[in-house]
Amino acid sequence: MSTSENKYWRGIEELEADAATLEAQSNEFSDKLPMEEILGDTEELSSNRRDFLKFFGFSVSAVALAACNKAPVKYAMPYIDKPETVTPGKPLFYATSCGVYNEGFPIIAKVREGRPIKLDGNEKSLLSQGGLDAISQASILSLYDVNRIAGPRVDGEETDDWSSVDKKVAGLLSSGKKVHVVTRTVNSPVMQASIDKFVGAHNATHVVYDPISYEGIVNANKESFGIAGVPNYNFDKADVIVSFGADFLGTWISPVRFSADYMKNRIPTPENASMSKHFQIESNMSLTGTNADYRYTIPASKQGLYLVSLYNMVASKLGQPTVSGKKQELAGNALNQIADALVNAAGKSLVVCDSNNKEDQLMTNAINNLLGSYGNTIDMTSPMNISNYDSKAFDRFISDVKSGRSGAVVLVNCNPVYSHAKGAELAEALKKTKVITTSMVIDESSEGAAVHSPDNHPLESWDIMEPMKGHYLTAQPTISKVFNTRSAAESLRAWSGEKVEMGEDQASRAWVSDYISSTLGKDASKVLHDGMATTGSGEIAVYTDNANGAAAAIASSYKESNGFELSLYQKVGVRDGQWAVNPWCHELPDPITKVTYDNYITISRTDAEANDWEQGDFLKVTTKGGSIDQLPLLIQPGQARGTIGIALGYGREVKTTLTNDLTDLGKNAYPLVNGSSYVVQGVQLEKVGSGYEFAQTQTHHMIEGRDYMREATLDEYKENHAVRNDEHHYPVADLWSEYDYSKGHHWGMAIDMNACTGCGACVVSCSLENNVPVVGRKEVRRRREMHWIRIDRYYAFEVQKDETASVRVGPSH
Repeated sequence: MSTSENKYWRGIEELEADAATLEAQSNEFSDKLPMEEILGDTEELSSNRRDFLKFFGFSVSAVALAACNKAPVKYAMPYIDKPETVTPGKPLFYATSCGVYNEGFPIIAKVREGRPIKLDGNEKSLLSQGGLDAISQASILSLYDVNRIAGPRVDGEETDDWSSVDKKVAGLLSSGKKVHVVTRTVNSPVMQASIDKFVGAHNATHVVYDPISYEGIVNANKESFGIAGVPNYNFDKADVIVSFGADFLGTWISPVRFSADYMKNRIPTPENASMSKHFQIESNMSLTGTNADYRYTIPASKQGLYLVSLYNMVASKLGQPTVSGKKQELAGNALNQIADALVNAAGKSLVVCDSNNKEDQLMTNAINNLLGSYGNTIDMTSPMNISNYDSKAFDRFISDVKSGRSGAVVLVNCNPVYSHAKGAELAEALKKTKVITTSMVIDESSEGAAVHSPDNHPLESWDIMEPMKGHYLTAQPTISKVFNTRSAAESLRAWSGEKVEMGEDQASRAWVSDYISSTLGKDASKVLHDGMATTGSGEIAVYTDNANGAAAAIASSYKESNGFELSLYQKVGVRDGQWAVNPWCHELPDPITKVTYDNYITISRTDAEANDWEQGDFLKVTTKGGSIDQLPLLIQPGQARGTIGIALGYGREVKTTLTNDLTDLGKNAYPLVNGSSYVVQGVQLEKVGSGYEFAQTQTHHMIEGRDYMREATLDEYKENHAVRNDEHHYPVADLWSEYDYSKGHHWGMAIDMNACTGCGACVVSCSLENNVPVVGRKEVRRRREMHWIRIDRYYAFEVQKDETASVRVGPSH
């Protein structure tokens, strides 16, 4: 058996037996709390009852009411001739896609009586393999968002006449000045064709803008392979994985697909008792870091230096030339051990890095090339079409708008005023031009637009996407359009002078079907039924070595700085903030901190104590590029010393009818982005207040002190395949009396903890499927969250059995 015994704890307050925590724990199941403590004062209680559906904000009843306001009355009558496909109470299932991100997710939508009620991953997809993350599960609620624009608006006035909208747009586009159309990365050939027609008709400039940039990877691959794209990473083919800060199980590039591939090598069986080995080197504690076998902390600004050292160690072991660079090392000679593991698994190893610095990515490419990863664990013949953002081109766009050279700007479902570091500057500049927007809601960029031409929701749309070269996903409507909207692709065609057939987007359907049959040479009806199609990949890429130049650039560019180092990151539930006004995205506890509804500053306990700061203190964050007046402080085990973390995606200013926690969601950290880098050095912190209470579920529902944690090492499993069920070493805590399952109904659920990453998708999925309401920040603070599935995050001290000092702190779940 193992030579250590682990002491598990969920949070520092539990570890230290904090008095407030113990008191709250003792009251969790108490029926003696005063009513005002549970429900608040009478006035507040009355408001809560009256505004319950308002708080939920995304109910089917809201859509029904919206339809009543806009549509003619339809009387409910029994079917005379019932449609063959409709049986009351029996759901239908449609293969489609939820367009949450640039990538798109292949899904199966469960539809009952004409309304989608549940989304699940499409198991036929080679990309997602049936997976779906938390925010995609929650995205169905945005279809029923009471804040959606119900129809087109011209100069702030609502209209039902689309021809008047098109006439107004035609006038705005004929000013004689430049016309810009701004979109996120486009991987839809139908949308790209509409953009091309619009650009040709108006001599316009197409500008791509993504809130999260992968320029470092794209530009490095252009230099290394002549392919400006994001590679296809095959985690399922890797026996050894080394990640420098890349949260590939949580937020990096394509976590749904990466998670499915990653777990294929993480589940030992009696027939194949092996697992991939995963090393994580990072600054912030990430979801991927909590799943790693070995985790090490470094400041993110030093990733390039460590990559150079790792390259030299690998090259030396393989008898290849090294590059110049100062040697870096991890505790216990760990970097050299990582190099050994990579070399021993050459051809089946993979190194990834989240840096947006081109030189860091060039060095990552060089290491993978040494190890023979290309063509095995990395596929450059099928790059991912998820990032075409060019920061220099976008800066030129801002310059054109500021100078008055732009006569009109068409914003297609993007929000740069909110998510660009120069958002405030752009907001002022847009006042000098005419803005036409396809946004579904009034957001930071579309407020004050001359024309609102609201797009359909993805679940109301026809489309086809190519998220990876040769892999296509289709989308089809799962519901009749809730509001008087029109697809952005059709709007752009109409503004190009093309006659577009109105109705249930028949034009879009025709374009999609024609592309499938004509360009792909496939049966359109079958592809739409399956939701996907696959064609051939591209040409084999040839690597060009540039390790020496990259190493020299890294060495010359790195500079030590005073103050803290800030790493800006995305949370699993909120991501870049595009869908931030969604209650389930916020009531889902963050998988790492278990905090709901807030962003905050994460800091190591050592740094907090050195500055006499406590959890819940408010700090002012100051960088060269900007500042945030105050953010609450959260002490995070596993945070690299001298560094802090702040999540992006918060501080939205969407015009909303709601008056609850969704209108007070933290601070916007995008203004702190340093050019194209999400790492900021020289950050100054100043305490400006104290006493903030997080809505944190980390230590809720403690199961009254019963401990039923069990674990075993891979070596123990090889010796005894039943070791995790060995009650002699790992006694089972049974909370209930035995039940005879041979009689009557029975139900059970088992979760393979080797396969579970702790992402929280099941929490949201279960709540939606069972219509479990959100309760809000205040009630979560009172330990009243109503999730039916709970995922606990445990930390562990590993204590040697000979009672020597603790040797590590790490997460487990």
